[in-house]
Amino acid sequence: MMELLQTSRGTIEYRYDMHGSLTVLVLNGGHTTAAMRTGEDYFVSRGYSILSVSRPGYGGTDTALSKTYGEFEQATNELLEQLGIERVILVGISAGGRAAMRFAELHPDSVDKLVLMSAVSFKKWPSQSTRMAARIAFNPVLEHVTWAVMRWLLRRWSRKIVSYLFQQLTTLDARDVLASYPPSSIDAIASMFMQFRSGSGFMNDISRRLMKGNPETITQPTLILHSKYDGSVPLDHPLHTAKQIKHAVLSINNTESHVMWLSPRWMEVENTLDEFLASK
Repeated sequence: MMELLQTSRGTIEYRYDMHGSLTVLVLNGGHTTAAMRTGEDYFVSRGYSILSVSRPGYGGTDTALSKTYGEFEQATNELLEQLGIERVILVGISAGGRAAMRFAELHPDSVDKLVLMSAVSFKKWPSQSTRMAARIAFNPVLEHVTWAVMRWLLRRWSRKIVSYLFQQLTTLDARDVLASYPPSSIDAIASMFMQFRSGSGFMNDISRRLMKGNPETITQPTLILHSKYDGSVPLDHPLHTAKQIKHAVLSINNTESHVMWLSPRWMEVENTLDEFLASK
């Protein structure tokens, strides 16, 4: 169930699914809210509770929390205090990677370990052409129209539109990749696209003010997971982050796209996660 908390910095939206004594704090990527269970199945299957927080401009989280450095991260830490959660395993996915790194930097006592999945670094992202297109298609005035049209197209020509959208997430041929996937994976990808909304969040994601952070100060054990075929966040991002977080473990895998948890090869990544989470 989605809930709102009024913090000293502003309102944040969250979902807290209790399964076990240890909690994973998930900061999702672009076009998503805390309602989407992106990449969570692995952690739930291992008995972790899930606390997912919508980032500024997504869902019910105030977009103004992105305006000042550390405001969203402070609001999130207040949420942990309100829920009585002392420490978390922090997972930053895609564009949520920057917020995750800032949270680990600013609130180190609240984080046991940091996992970055398909995560954007503090380098410039996305490309200039993508940035220009996004300002038209995903601005707060038009984004609902963009995604309404996409949902209509997905219902009308599901496989073709899934292939078109998926091509933005992989450097491989999307048709070949999807042909190798079981129907359940393709259905999960289609469902993901059907749920996308941008609010004012994606405009925040591509703003220069969110390129700020000090990952070199992060001291928690850190695992960076990235597909070598990621078409959304190029490989120079995990390589850059791995250089900044000196003790980080970098694991480049053979999953076929940005959404590596939907790949049939995901079990190989699960083994890496198992080893990392079991380590001291």
